[in-house]
Amino acid sequence: MTNYFIPRGNYFFTPLLIYANVAVWLMMVISGAPVFHPDAAEVMNWGGNRAALTFDGDVWRLFTSMFVHRGLVYLALTLIALATMSIWLENQIGRWRFAVIYFFAGIISSAAASWYQPLTDVVAGASGACFGIAGAILAVWMVKKNSPPRTASFLAFATLFLGYSIYTGISDKGNNALNVSGLLAGLILGIIAVYDFRTPVRTYRFTTLAALAGLAISTTFFFLAAKPVQQRATAIQMMNDFAELDQATADAQEFFDRQAETGDSVNAEDYRQKVVLQRKKLLEMSEQMKQLEMTEDEKFLLTKFNEYASLRAEQATDYHQYLKTEKVHFLKRSANLGEQADELINAINQAYENQAKKEK
Repeated sequence: MTNYFIPRGNYFFTPLLIYANVAVWLMMVISGAPVFHPDAAEVMNWGGNRAALTFDGDVWRLFTSMFVHRGLVYLALTLIALATMSIWLENQIGRWRFAVIYFFAGIISSAAASWYQPLTDVVAGASGACFGIAGAILAVWMVKKNSPPRTASFLAFATLFLGYSIYTGISDKGNNALNVSGLLAGLILGIIAVYDFRTPVRTYRFTTLAALAGLAISTTFFFLAAKPVQQRATAIQMMNDFAELDQATADAQEFFDRQAETGDSVNAEDYRQKVVLQRKKLLEMSEQMKQLEMTEDEKFLLTKFNEYASLRAEQATDYHQYLKTEKVHFLKRSANLGEQADELINAINQAYENQAKKEK
């Protein structure tokens, strides 16, 4: 029994992975995380993968997220997979090939899951890497014709892990991207691993080919996932700039309104320079934001921003015409457009609050 926990020969990385996964979970629990359901913030603090962080510089999260689990049940599933499928596979293809498949399948699946759910999902756990092991077992079966053991314990534990992982992936609305991409990565790398290169240096050839394939795939997912995250960051920055310019323009508008109320003369050209041109710039900014790739809800809100900017631009233009011509109908229309814009911005703010509550 003690030999089960001692790394040796072609049973080397499996026990080390068991130790690593258990150690990280124990440290999380000792630090105060719940045993069964740590929240998203705790998972991220321990290395969980959230695209907004990972693709903003924390690329290491693609690796560390494989060792962070969302509680005891998920850890137990990982240990079941390692204690059944990994033991057999490592013995079949050798420890280094096994390690390359395990880690690259984990990294690739983590990147793929971030691409599929780039904004809100926190990716954690070793299910992508373990599905990579399952894919490699299929490769061994197809290429070497070596069937995995058909013992009741192996089949029961493997079925439990795969079945429950798929179930949770469906219930989590999209996390099966982690499982499917891990399975495909494991299958592709597994075929490379078991193919006979007929040279004494075939292990090194495999390592090189697998590393290149893994890097190519994970890099592809990296840029696919980074694009929407970068677009979201750009949109947020533009919205902040929009809000600041809108406030500055509103302050300028208020200044001219006070002048008019006190009977002071309002220079139409000064008004145009300080308000009309800024309102036009707001409209340009809202048009630029519409070009960004966003979710449907966000695109709807950006459309509303565009309507708001249009109303404000028309309001300022009509008021400018009133200052130049002193025709009252321009003043009335300007006031009416201002009321519509106020109602619309209140609706936009309420929609943002509702969206923020949903994401929480």
